[in-house]
Amino acid sequence: MSERKTTAEMEVERMDEDERQRVLHEQRGEVATRIAEQLGETEEEPRKTIYKIVKKLGTDEALRFMQKTLEVEAAGGIMVPDQSRRRTIGGVFFYLVKTEAPPEITKHIFRKKIPIKKAKPQKEQAAKAATTPAPEVASPAPPFTWADRIAVLAEIPNEERGEVRSVKITLIGRPGRIVERGQCIITTMQQQTTKLPPLPKGLPIPAPDQIEPTLFAVYIAVKQWNKVAEAINDPEDVLIVEGIQLLDKKLPNAIAVFASNVTTKKLQATQRQTQSQK
Repeated sequence: MSERKTTAEMEVERMDEDERQRVLHEQRGEVATRIAEQLGETEEEPRKTIYKIVKKLGTDEALRFMQKTLEVEAAGGIMVPDQSRRRTIGGVFFYLVKTEAPPEITKHIFRKKIPIKKAKPQKEQAAKAATTPAPEVASPAPPFTWADRIAVLAEIPNEERGEVRSVKITLIGRPGRIVERGQCIITTMQQQTTKLPPLPKGLPIPAPDQIEPTLFAVYIAVKQWNKVAEAINDPEDVLIVEGIQLLDKKLPNAIAVFASNVTTKKLQATQRQTQSQK
C-alpha cells in the first residue's frame, strides 16, 4: 500500500512538472513570436534562433535585447564589417546577443562557423600565379547620385513595379498636441533633423537642402492611448508607436501612421521588471 502511494505521488509530481514545462514553452513561444514579428523575420531558421535566445537567456533578457535593438536602429543602426551596408534590424538583434550575452550561453544558440580550409604553401601559390594570366581590371562604374534618381525611376513602367506584402513602421519620440475625435486620438510627430545616418557605400546621399523633415500624422485608438496617456506626461519618457504607414493624398507632405501597438520606454521597463519578479 505504501509503495502504491509513493508511486502515485511521483506520478502527480511528474504530471505537474510536465504542465509547468508546457506552460513555460508556450510563454517562450509567445515572446519569440512577438520578437520575430518586430524584427520582420519570417524564415524558419532565424525564428528558431530567436526561440533559442528566449529559452537560453530568459524572456526578460530577450525583450531587453529587443528594446536595445530598436534604440540602436533609431540612432542609425550598425554597419556590416566591410561597411558596405547597414545590418537589417534582425541582424542588429542577433549581433547584440552575440557580442553582449555570455559566451557560455551564446555557444548553445548560434551555429559554429564552418572551418576555413588551410591556405596552400606560398611556393605553390607563387607557381600558380606565374602561370595564371592577370585578370582584366574593369573600370569602376560611375557613382549613382541623388540627381540621377528621377531618370532611373522613369525607366520602370507601372506594369513592372514590385509589390509590397507587408509594411511596418516604428516611431520613437515625443508626441505633439493630442486631439481626440470619437474613438480616435490624433497627434503628429516630426523628424527634427534632415541629417541622414551613415548609409551603405554606393547609395546616393542627398544634400541637406534637398530634404524636408518628415512629418508623421499618427492615428491611435482611444483604448490604446488610455494605456499610455498618464505615462507620457513624464517629459523624460518617450512614446513608441508601431503601425502601418500610408501616403495621404490630401496631405502630400505627411505620412499617415495607423497605430497597431502603443507603449512607452518606461512602461516597457516596468513590464520587464514585473515579469522578472514573477
